[in-house]
Amino acid sequence: MRYILPASQLSGTAADAVSIAPQNSLEISFAVSSPESVSQLNSPILVTSNTTKQQVDAPRSVHQICVSLKQRLTQVPGFHQFIEQLDEVDLINSLRNLFREGYPLLTIYNSLHPSKELRVQDYTATEAEKSEIAIFQFIQACREELNVPPSDRFVIADLVGNDTSRFVKVVHVINYYILDLAEKRGYLIRRQQHVEEKRPGTCTGSQITPRDHIVKELVDTERKYFEALEHLYDLKKTLENMATIPSEMIDQIFLNIDAIIHFQRRFLTQIEVTNKMPTPKQQWGSPFVMYEDEFDVYQKFVSNSRDAARIIKNELIKHAENEEMKQNLIAGHDAAERVLHRLNEVMDRDLLEEVFKDLLNRMNDWKNYKVEQFGKLILHGTYAIITTKVDKQKEVSLKLLGIGSQH
Repeated sequence: MRYILPASQLSGTAADAVSIAPQNSLEISFAVSSPESVSQLNSPILVTSNTTKQQVDAPRSVHQICVSLKQRLTQVPGFHQFIEQLDEVDLINSLRNLFREGYPLLTIYNSLHPSKELRVQDYTATEAEKSEIAIFQFIQACREELNVPPSDRFVIADLVGNDTSRFVKVVHVINYYILDLAEKRGYLIRRQQHVEEKRPGTCTGSQITPRDHIVKELVDTERKYFEALEHLYDLKKTLENMATIPSEMIDQIFLNIDAIIHFQRRFLTQIEVTNKMPTPKQQWGSPFVMYEDEFDVYQKFVSNSRDAARIIKNELIKHAENEEMKQNLIAGHDAAERVLHRLNEVMDRDLLEEVFKDLLNRMNDWKNYKVEQFGKLILHGTYAIITTKVDKQKEVSLKLLGIGSQH
C-alpha cells in the first residue's frame, strides 16, 4: 500500500484518510457489483476515452494544458493577433475570455480549410450577439462537420460560465478535434526550433538550489495528486455507465468527489500561476491562505472514508467464492485498519511532543517542579471557562500532562 500525499493535504489523520480512501477505491471498487457481474473481476477494466487521454498527455494541470494549447495556437494561420491578448500569468481566464469573443474560434476552425468557412454575416447584430453567433457556428460545425461525439462536445454554457472543469471540454475539442487534424493535414505553421527558454526564477545545472528542489516537488506532487483524483472520478463515471452497481452505493463510496475535483483544479491552477512567477515574486503561502476555507470540502469525504471502506469490504465478503477467500478479505481489511491506527497514533504523538517542547521553551519558572519527572503530554488546546468572581467567560490554554515518566 502506497501513501501519495500532495503538499496541500499533509495535515495529520485527515491526510491519511484523504490519500488512502481513493487508492483503496481504485483497487477494489470494481468488485462491489451485483452477483452476476462478479465474474468480471478478472476481466480488463474498461476506461473512458478521457482516462486514456489522461495517461498519454504530458501536461496534466489545466494551466499546463492551456500553456500547451497557447503554443499550438501560435501555429494557426491568422491567430497571431489574438495571441497578443493573452495574459501569461492568468492564462486560463484570458484564454476563456478570448474564446468567448467567438471570432478566435472561427479562425481556429477555418484553419482546417473547410469547403465553407465560418463567417458571421449578420451585420445588424450587436457585438455581443455576433460573439454568440460565432460560438454557436463553431459548436454546430464541430457536431455536424467534424462528428465530435456527444461525450466530448461542449455547449455554450461550458464556455461562458466560470467552471474551470467545464472549460476543459472546450480546450479538449480544440486540441484533439481541430488542431490535431489541421496538423495532420499540414495546415499549421511549422514551429521553429529554439533552445528551451528558462522559466523566470529558475536556475540550471549546478545553480539549482534546495529551494528549487522543494518547489519542484511541491508542484509535481500537486499535479500527480490531481491526476489521481481525475482517474478516481473517471472510475466513478465508468461504474455509473456500467449500471451494475446501485447508484446509491456509488454515491456512498465516492461521495463529494465532484466538488473535490472542482476545488482541487482551482487550487492547482493557483499553484501553477505562482510557479510561473519570477522567484522574488513567488508567495507560496498565498494559495493556501486564499483557499483555506475551501479546503473544508475534504471534511465530508474524510469522515466518510471508513463508511466507504466498510461498504466495499461487505460487498467483497458477500460475493466471496468460498470461506477461505472470505476470511482472507476480512484479515486484509483488519490489517489495513491496524496500519492506519498505528500511523495516526504516530502522527498524533509527534504533534504532542512538538507542543511539549514548545511549552518547555516558553516556561520560565516551573516552581520547583521537576520537568523530567513529568509524563507525556496527553491533551492540549484552548478552552473557554467562566470565572466565578465576575461571571465572565474567557479562554485559557490547557496542557494536560501524564503522571510519572512513562515512555
